Amino acid sequence: MAVAFACGLSLLTGILFGVAPAWIAAQAKPAEALRSGMRTTAGSASLLQRGLVVLQAALSFVLLVGAGLFRRA
Repeated sequence: MAVAFACGLSLLTGILFGVAPAWIAAQAKPAEALRSGMRTTAGSASLLQRGLVVLQAALSFVLLVGAGLFRRA
């Protein structure tokens, strides 16, 4: 059961943190981005991008706690 959970979680994170940013990047117009000369996108991060960062940090914390509990057992 733990292996199935790990596989499911791996698939979910791969889709969520791999496909979603790629889809967002595909929506951008490369010529406009190059003309603007902006080096960072922190000011223009969408709500989805910010949410993905928070979700990734939360999942990482949960996985670290879970790994610590398995090590203790």
